[in-house]
Amino acid sequence: MRAPLNERKYQFIKLVNSGRSLKEIKSLAKAVDTAFGSEYVNAGSLSNLARLEGGLHTLTRNKAINLKTFRFKQRSVAGLTRDELIARWVTGIQPLEGKMDWTRDGNLIRRGKKNKPRPGSSKGKVRKTSIKGEKKVLRDFEALIGTLSQLQSQHGKNNHNALRKAFNLKRTISGKLS
Repeated sequence: MRAPLNERKYQFIKLVNSGRSLKEIKSLAKAVDTAFGSEYVNAGSLSNLARLEGGLHTLTRNKAINLKTFRFKQRSVAGLTRDELIARWVTGIQPLEGKMDWTRDGNLIRRGKKNKPRPGSSKGKVRKTSIKGEKKVLRDFEALIGTLSQLQSQHGKNNHNALRKAFNLKRTISGKLS
């Protein structure tokens, strides 16, 4: 079960303010997981990141892929939310390692009496998460897959020399156009 939202926000604010989130991978994953929450990020950008992660995951598996029907789709991993999956992909933590540990550690441990929760106290402390370039990367990958599919249909899947020549020709032509 995920940690309550107020606990995640508290740890996120403390980790970002202390600078620890940039040094330790697990702390970074906690911060990114919370930063990808619906309160802090545009849903369209998050969806594009999820599609990119799912497509790259599919492309890197050792299995034959039909490029004509290939689409970048979100994937789901049992027990992980979309935010957690993308946070682990961005930070490099393997998605199937299990649940994220939300127990406080290091400088997050409160010494003394516990403070009462104050709903809404994190409002305005953190700006919206900005994700830049995800649409262009997704569009470029889709164009690459389409070009590879077209080259395969024109020159055959097993004719590697013809594919290499056609790829080099296309790269030379596109380089001259830009």
